[in-house]
Amino acid sequence: MDRSSLELAGMAVMSTRQRQEQWRRRILLQAALTLATSIIPRERPTFPSTHMDLDAMTPADCRLRFRFDKTDMPRLQQALHVPAIVSTDNRLIVPGIEVLCVVLHRLSLPTRLDDLGKEFGRKGSKISRVYQWSVTHICTLFSDVLYWDKDRLTSEVLQEYADAVRDAGAP
Repeated sequence: MDRSSLELAGMAVMSTRQRQEQWRRRILLQAALTLATSIIPRERPTFPSTHMDLDAMTPADCRLRFRFDKTDMPRLQQALHVPAIVSTDNRLIVPGIEVLCVVLHRLSLPTRLDDLGKEFGRKGSKISRVYQWSVTHICTLFSDVLYWDKDRLTSEVLQEYADAVRDAGAP
């Protein structure tokens, strides 16, 4: 064999060695990353085990969070036909008053579900289920009055309402 063919053979051997070394490094790196991710705890949000207690709230807190007086909440629950205990489609069991509070709070100001979950002591996914149940419930029961009634709410009737509000002293 001449020198050039020995050099080529040496390069082929070296490239095989280099490939083996590269694979060995990759395997070690994967093993190190797997070990590191299993040792390092993942940060997960914590949720208190206590749930919302309407009785513990002050009237001012209730008005601020839900836009209703504390004494009006049971009457509103009854008027909206929210049962005492609500069971969602995926078998989540929630007190009816808490369901009402979730929907009122969510409608009173824009809040992320996880933030709302911290306030109610539940995960955001459960708050989502409760809110979805309550909106579906209200829309199903009151769909006839939730949509615009063009037969009763004519421009003449609306003008009459506007005149009455203005006559009462509103700006």
